Amino acid sequence: MLTRRLIGIDPLASLRNNMDRMLDGFLDGGSEGVHRFAPGAPGFGAIDVWEDGDDLFVEVDVPGLQLDQIEVTVEEDELTIAGNRPCRDLENAVQYCRERGATEFRRVIRLPVGTDTERVAASLKNGVLTVTLPKVEDAKPKRIEVKGIE
Repeated sequence: MLTRRLIGIDPLASLRNNMDRMLDGFLDGGSEGVHRFAPGAPGFGAIDVWEDGDDLFVEVDVPGLQLDQIEVTVEEDELTIAGNRPCRDLENAVQYCRERGATEFRRVIRLPVGTDTERVAASLKNGVLTVTLPKVEDAKPKRIEVKGIE
């Protein structure tokens, strides 16, 4: 978790985080927050994760998917986002090029802070899924008043 917080400060932390994710994928088949793409699914599932004082946010690129093709679940400290775009029925069509086949993806993101799973919200706009995860009170930053001693 410390590595995740240092990414903006230490350029080697970002490299280490990426290497850890890659090695996790080889060792355990892709769990632990490592994304897996189905063949022909470039551009699906790219994510951004950030937090402010009260909430954790996850944005996922899901171009061309509709609401009923996306599943979002939260369980303990993991957020799972899955999507499925079925193949278009082109039986009676003359096809000249086909690069956009059926696509499935699944992302499992280990959450760095505790979240209130009852208040999680998700929205889809312009091919970007945004998940808002309110932090539990214990995970929110607290301002401590500094008192002078005389």
